[in-house]
Amino acid sequence: MSVCDASSSWSGYQYQGKITIYIALQLINKCVKNPIGMDIGKYFIEVECREDLAIKKEDEYISFHQVKARKYDIYMNNYLEAIEKLYDEKIKSPNADIFLHTVVNIKDWGEEKYKDLYKSKIEKGIGEINLIEEEKSNLTDAKTIKEKDEKTNKIQDEIKYNQSKYNESHKINSIILYKYGDKNDKFCTLEDINVYIEDEIKKYLLYTKQNEKLGNIDVAYNKLVCYMDEYIKKRHVGEVKEYFAVEDIKNLLDTRYLDRDRLFHLSKIKDIYCSISIDNYCSYFCDMKEECSVEYFECKIYKVIEHLLNIDLEDLEKIIMKFNPHVLIKDWEYDGRNFVKEEGLYFLYKTIISYIEKEVLISDTVVKYDKAALSYLPTTINVCSDGLKKSAIERYKKAIINNEFLLNELFEDNVFITENLVSENLLESINDVDEVDDILAKKQEEYNGKSYLVNQIRFKDIEMVTEEINND
Repeated sequence: MSVCDASSSWSGYQYQGKITIYIALQLINKCVKNPIGMDIGKYFIEVECREDLAIKKEDEYISFHQVKARKYDIYMNNYLEAIEKLYDEKIKSPNADIFLHTVVNIKDWGEEKYKDLYKSKIEKGIGEINLIEEEKSNLTDAKTIKEKDEKTNKIQDEIKYNQSKYNESHKINSIILYKYGDKNDKFCTLEDINVYIEDEIKKYLLYTKQNEKLGNIDVAYNKLVCYMDEYIKKRHVGEVKEYFAVEDIKNLLDTRYLDRDRLFHLSKIKDIYCSISIDNYCSYFCDMKEECSVEYFECKIYKVIEHLLNIDLEDLEKIIMKFNPHVLIKDWEYDGRNFVKEEGLYFLYKTIISYIEKEVLISDTVVKYDKAALSYLPTTINVCSDGLKKSAIERYKKAIINNEFLLNELFEDNVFITENLVSENLLESINDVDEVDDILAKKQEEYNGKSYLVNQIRFKDIEMVTEEINND
């Protein structure tokens, strides 16, 4: 695997994965419209090898792509490294196109601005040398003078480098800001990429006269995202090559679509939990957004997102169900939407990022905080009005009592963290719970009966939980 391979960090690059799908779909649609001139079987997409993405026609590179999903980098100065990398690829493969993908409109893109950036670097270096020379004129110590000379030599090397960049400013004109959609926008937001992908799927189905599938575009989208997730997992452990055939994407679109079953909805929930909602939360709602200086991958929520991205859907279901103990699933198509209510998701993220100082414990079946023999589980149960608290608790109790999954999983002194609901002994009405696995109960030797175990489940509000967990 290449030393520049970043597939081990793929979980931080969901946007890049969707850009890959979008590029593949555009290429497929071009081939469908030009079946004589373009053979889809000859095209491959290389992932995180020489560049973020690259398209090959047989053994020849035809394009290289840098993908930057930084929402606040609206000026060219933030993309100088990407520009250099792309131009290096152009030198190696002169016939290939080079593209930059961004989530924002770069306000000052152009050759003149590029020149100005390096001109200012050169002028800054000259100013620093002049200042050092002025300082040297008052020095007599040979060692100090030598140190100043070494610093001057280093700055002179930087000036030479910046001068070379200034002299080749024309290279900026070789880089194409990738265009999206029918309006040919030169940027694509984290939210819009999903829409663009679905538009390309629709075009393909119409081109190939598969109109009967038009009502299931979201299913096709889900299949493509799952394909990319699986490919990246295998890529990371070296089970697949650094490229995949574009025809693989086409074949997925041509197969019979899966039913809207449990796994389909879990995949959709995974996509929302791991990308769209967390990005919106961090950008607009997080209480720490003004003072936060950490990169996304340093944020506490990142570890949770990374884990959710990399576990199987069966394990994901266990964690999602515990995040949502108040949701009882009878029909995934109808009830599944209750897992992704925006206000509840934001409360979940806020619990982990802002309220609780300790690191969250993560396993394949649960995300929780442990303290004093209690397990505190973050949930999406957000604020209820005073008038609705009592009825909400009763409704949520009923959901838990009828949730066979939870009754088989909750064998600890569990506390569900809510925004403002408090209730002791959520399942006190249960005298015996046949559904509870007796083998698991026996592992809790300090307890005498499984009914006692489940009777420890309760709701606590975030204010109470914050005090209990944060105070040692």
